[in-house]
Amino acid sequence: MEIFLQLVLVLIYLFSFIAIVDAILHSRTSQGAMAWTIALITLPLFSLPLYMLFGRRTYDKYIKARQHVDAEITHTAQILKESIQPYQYPLTNQEQQLQVLENLAPLPFTNSNSVELLIDGQKAFPAILESLKNAKKYIIIQFYIVRHDNIGQQIKQLLIDRAKEGLDIYFLYDSLGSFELNDDYVDDMKQVGINIYEFNSTGFLKSNRFQMNFRNHRKIVITDGETAYIGGLNIGDEYLAAVPKFPVWRDTHLKLTGPSVQVIQLAFTEDWIAVTRTLPKLKWRPIASEKEDATQSVNSLLVLPSGPVSTLEVGTFSFLHLINSAQKRLWIASPYFIPDVTMRSALQLAILRGVEVRVLIPETPDNLLNQLSTFAHVNWMIKTGIQFYFYEPGFMHQKIILVDKNISFLGTANFANRSFRLNFEISVLVSDRKFAEKTENMLKEDFKHSHLITEKELCSKPVYFRILSPIARLLSPVL
Repeated sequence: MEIFLQLVLVLIYLFSFIAIVDAILHSRTSQGAMAWTIALITLPLFSLPLYMLFGRRTYDKYIKARQHVDAEITHTAQILKESIQPYQYPLTNQEQQLQVLENLAPLPFTNSNSVELLIDGQKAFPAILESLKNAKKYIIIQFYIVRHDNIGQQIKQLLIDRAKEGLDIYFLYDSLGSFELNDDYVDDMKQVGINIYEFNSTGFLKSNRFQMNFRNHRKIVITDGETAYIGGLNIGDEYLAAVPKFPVWRDTHLKLTGPSVQVIQLAFTEDWIAVTRTLPKLKWRPIASEKEDATQSVNSLLVLPSGPVSTLEVGTFSFLHLINSAQKRLWIASPYFIPDVTMRSALQLAILRGVEVRVLIPETPDNLLNQLSTFAHVNWMIKTGIQFYFYEPGFMHQKIILVDKNISFLGTANFANRSFRLNFEISVLVSDRKFAEKTENMLKEDFKHSHLITEKELCSKPVYFRILSPIARLLSPVL
């Protein structure tokens, strides 16, 4: 028995050494490499499993799959780039700071789009279901979480009915986010010809569905290449505030029409290729938004997919540039406020420039570890002049940045390192004063149901909470 334990210890230290070398060679930041090195040396028994879950930074599987059909996707992207040119929006002199973001995007700003704010699941799901019912050729579905509850069953049955009518359906779900999804849910759809696959990451094991990095956090619905939905909602009853744990669920989704739909479709296609190594049969001709959508029309719109396979950190750069470009106002709404040192510095510099910085976070958490880490950041940054607000009625899950009077940034990305660097996300930037006013009015209503957090309130937290939160903050890079 003693020899066996010694052998186990030798193996643990051996694999820890391998992990240390991997962290030093491949970590995106020196802080990350140092943190992993210290942890693996001092607490290998605890740290090695964590490294297996959180330690990977490059998604080779995605890259290799993309290379497998690189000619096809490159050809498709080129066709779209050429066909979208008539809708390209030239940035004005006042908008030149947005050129950086356009350089990060796969395609430029476009006009002839419409964007509608869908506040909460009670508005978003009926709109999505209506589009699914009216689709004529194909349907795209992609979500991080899919549940086999009431709304999940409703969507499944609708997709089955549409598949029987001859529509092509492409369905992606994340294996970790949807780990509770039962096999019958998937099998029932496969039996009628629905193309449904899980987006699965791999780690030290050949197949490790619980590898935390490189989750596909995108939420996309597209019908016929003409209408798209993205935002904070997943497929689950909690997003309709229909479960006892979350009697109130605050979220924001977007309905889009116009050339931007094709760019969102391109992002989905790359994910689809990574999983299936096949190119879906989709329509790639951009269509201007209908005239009846004039009340929702916007001047300029940019689609920004981000993820760990890009040469540049698109998520990090996007958030950072938006913060740095703010002159008067910077409002952030996110269920998780877990910034890294760069984001913290940018927010503090915004305060020094005289920018009004507000951050809206939920008072009711859905995750204790994230809540502890958020508390630590708030407790430290509230002293710098940033106004933090607790949303009171229930859990708030929307992801929004509002900059000055024109810029709205909405989508699937949280204000956290995982969304900045590790997850596949997709967001929309709208440069339009009318839409910014709508976003402002929506957030003002949220602030009415919130209260300004004070240092006194933070100090009144239980002792155990104040002790554990700095420890949780150490895990910020992987939360």
